[in-house]
Amino acid sequence: MMLAILIAAIVLVVYLIIVNKFTIGQLPSIFATIVNVFGLCLVSIMLGFGLVSFPKENYRNVDYKRRVNKCHRMAEMLKS
Repeated sequence: MMLAILIAAIVLVVYLIIVNKFTIGQLPSIFATIVNVFGLCLVSIMLGFGLVSFPKENYRNVDYKRRVNKCHRMAEMLKS
């Protein structure tokens, strides 16, 4: 994936040089755009692999009544 982004960046810079709409001052903004696109792609891939389940588990732990009841049941099992 990183290789594809690197190739896309090189192609973009070469295209901008050929079209004569490229200046050295635009280079940081082009690289910032490429890095942002890479980050968005990475986040979407990570979310697809189940990294959403961690926040769901934390959201369920916010329900204190359920957590206290679960602790009481676990204590009863340890008691007997």
